[in-house]
Amino acid sequence: MQRKWDLGRLRTLARRRRAASDKGAEPRAEAEAGEDAGTGTGTGAGAGTAGHGVAGAGKRGNGYQGWALAASALPGMAALAAVLFTWMEVGQASKELTIAQTGQITDRFNTAVDNLGSPSLHVRLGGIYALGRIVQDSPRDDPAVTSVLSAYIQDKAPLRTRNPVPLAKAPVPPADVAAALTVLANRPTEPAPFPADLKEVGLRGLEYDAVPVFAESPAARRNFRRVNLSGSDLSDGNLSGSDFHGAFLEEANLTDAQVIESDLTESVLNHAKLTRTVFVGAELRAASLTGADLTDATLSSADGSTGSTKNADLTDAILWDARLTGADVRGVRLHGAYLAGADLTRADLAGADLSGAILSRVGSDFADADVKLTGTSFRGADLRDADLRGVDFSDADLRGADLRGARLSGARLTGAETDGTTKGLREP
Repeated sequence: MQRKWDLGRLRTLARRRRAASDKGAEPRAEAEAGEDAGTGTGTGAGAGTAGHGVAGAGKRGNGYQGWALAASALPGMAALAAVLFTWMEVGQASKELTIAQTGQITDRFNTAVDNLGSPSLHVRLGGIYALGRIVQDSPRDDPAVTSVLSAYIQDKAPLRTRNPVPLAKAPVPPADVAAALTVLANRPTEPAPFPADLKEVGLRGLEYDAVPVFAESPAARRNFRRVNLSGSDLSDGNLSGSDFHGAFLEEANLTDAQVIESDLTESVLNHAKLTRTVFVGAELRAASLTGADLTDATLSSADGSTGSTKNADLTDAILWDARLTGADVRGVRLHGAYLAGADLTRADLAGADLSGAILSRVGSDFADADVKLTGTSFRGADLRDADLRGVDFSDADLRGADLRGARLSGARLTGAETDGTTKGLREP
């Protein structure tokens, strides 16, 4: 009985011991698990700490690279800033220089104008050439300089009379007037200079050397483009080698003047006095010479007295009611010229080119009389397609003339001299 109890007691103790053992194992397991977790957490935290360290190192590396790039860009930025600063300084300096130059030009201009009023010729000449230098240095001041010099010439060389008395030796313009003309004549052609206003001035006897050309080119001409010389006296002067393109010379007096190889294209010479004027080699294309007096004028180089081998060119020129009595027009080009009402008495047009020219008053509202051709020579002249209706060719020399296509209805050919070389007379 006692034994059985012992066994039962032992079994109870064993169960209690196992239960207690199981209860003690759980805390140990939890402790071990805690230790393991602590170890794992430590490892993870270490790993995390390591990861954060690497990331931090990467950020620090990128930061270093950025600073390095910024540092390397600093010299370039400094250079750019220096360039911009220099550019601004240059612009400012340029503006200041322009202002200073403008002030200098103004001072020079005022001084030169003051010198024009000096009683001393030398001082006046200095003022005139100083104005010429201003035009070279400052082309925009050309209108002011041209206006001053034009007024100076009008003041110093006024027109005394429209009908000067013939003299054995014509007077010459004063030295200061010639100097002013020289400055005007040597202005550049481009850009087009301001037109000089020289109307009704007395420049009789102006010599060729009195107005020299400073350009080195032998083809250079005195620049009088679009100049206004209306009513001025240029008689007995030498205007050869001048550029009068588009100039106004209405009622101007060029009696006995030389205008050899000058350019008078599109110029206006209406009612001008051109008696005995030498136009050899002159360009008078599209010029207007209405009512001009060219009595005994020389337009041909045939006699060789001038040294020029060129004839005048009057293509498309207007010579309505012009007087060419006794004029030498041999070989001159008059293609398309308007000659209605012109007086060609004793004029020599041998070999002249009058193709397409108009000599008829038929259909004209302003020609009051037929062309006068008494004794006129058309020997070898080109009159093709010319309007010759009603023209009186009595006693004219038509030998070798070409009248093919010319309009000859009503033309009078009684006494005209023709031969086998005359062409076109049988055509209607």
